[in-house]
Amino acid sequence: MHHRIWRILTLILVFSLIVPLVAFAAPVDPNTDALVQQAQASGGKRFIVQLEGAPLAVYYREMGAPMSMSRADGKLDVFSPEAQSYLAKLRRQREMAIRALERTIPGARVAEYVDEFGRRRPLTFEIVLNGFVVELPKADRQTLIKLSRIPGVKAVTVERQVELNMEVVNPTIGAPAVWQQ
Repeated sequence: MHHRIWRILTLILVFSLIVPLVAFAAPVDPNTDALVQQAQASGGKRFIVQLEGAPLAVYYREMGAPMSMSRADGKLDVFSPEAQSYLAKLRRQREMAIRALERTIPGARVAEYVDEFGRRRPLTFEIVLNGFVVELPKADRQTLIKLSRIPGVKAVTVERQVELNMEVVNPTIGAPAVWQQ
């Protein structure tokens, strides 16, 4: 029970960090110098790359995914064989895009984060967003045009830092009640 609560809290925290990045970031049109200048002015060299292909949650809800991906309560079972098969397909597509990125833009790399065990992991998305975060050697117009033309890339968005206010988030997600148990 205690492990399940921590898993739920972790998922909520991850989701709360991803949604603001996707919802509040303006798509980059590499042909618009003003947006390129905005990325350069903020020192931004990290970009969210959204790939073609529906993320798992969209595939499940809107694309007619098999019912065998559902739990008994009707929610998506990300651990079902069908969901894992679809995620493997998205991962293969992402790996192809990353290899193309590395060939097209020397010095570009997938950004990383440190997980709860201190391990460095690639910053990729596949459940609510299909994509990854890339660190570019420079955020000039030519580089962004190259990035946006990589096969499989649907959109490129400037990554923005969003400060999380835990004094508001904790009561919202009911964390104090969980801590008291």
